[in-house]
Amino acid sequence: MFAPLMRYFVEVAREGSIRAAAEKLHIAASAINRHILEYEEQLGTPLFERLPRGMRLTQAGQILFDTAKRLQQDYNYAVSEVDQIRQAKRGHVSLATLHALAEDLLPPVIHELLQQHPAIRYSFVVRNSVEAVRLVSEDDIDLGLAYDPPPGAPLTVLHSAEMPTGVILPPTHALARHEEISLEQCAAFPIILQRSGEMRENITRMQREEGVPIEPVVETDSAAMFRELVMNGSGIGFVSLAAVLYELSTGQLVFRPLAGHKELHPRLCLFAKAGRQLPAVVRLLADRLIAAFPSPVAGTYPQLSRAIRGAGGGPASSQA
Repeated sequence: MFAPLMRYFVEVAREGSIRAAAEKLHIAASAINRHILEYEEQLGTPLFERLPRGMRLTQAGQILFDTAKRLQQDYNYAVSEVDQIRQAKRGHVSLATLHALAEDLLPPVIHELLQQHPAIRYSFVVRNSVEAVRLVSEDDIDLGLAYDPPPGAPLTVLHSAEMPTGVILPPTHALARHEEISLEQCAAFPIILQRSGEMRENITRMQREEGVPIEPVVETDSAAMFRELVMNGSGIGFVSLAAVLYELSTGQLVFRPLAGHKELHPRLCLFAKAGRQLPAVVRLLADRLIAAFPSPVAGTYPQLSRAIRGAGGGPASSQA
């Protein structure tokens, strides 16, 4: 509840009279007058000019009144938001995202939400960025978590963060001491490559432009195999930072940007259909995802939980 003293002050300022404010608030005029006099004494300055026919704000009173109105608006907005969350006890929310994020970023967020709101139901589909954009644009899915929606897409980006493309390698690798690594430096070591996909296309283009031959010792379509081979020292690899958040958070791998390739820094975006009023359950998930967003610029990564690995199992294969 907005503080009673502040309510008294605001109503007197609005009504221009203690008596009128007292009638509106159903409080004795003498009580309101006493509180305001005590408040003025506490602040060491008058808040009102006492006129024959009412009260007028002083300069100090006007400053306080403007601030009080903003505080009251913020409070009312906060109450509305809390009510929205309270109403989000039931419902359904869907999200399209990338495989690495479905594996690493989402499970801890959903676990917490299920503990706090057990009646909400969720649907997740794993797609590439183009498909995630299409599904959200066509209202088939509530939210998308993917890279760089194209300009002109009927979407609203709720949050975004730059996710550089770079080199992953074990912490003890000779190249780990560098802040950035060139493609030429990588060519001197065994390399693990994806067999297809956007990352493989980027590496092929770069080696052609730079005249650096890249002969992989292993090619694979399995993201899990790709990561494991790098972690066990079989070679180094090229990925978007978002694909290895778990390994970075646990210190199993280090990530170094590719030198001279700032164009390979897409933005990971959380987005919804433009103009859509998001239901409370959808906003609840969106807010939690925004809070969990990685911050690679600061060099910090969320503490993620890939429980299936810790239990001795292995994640399903997919495109890296």
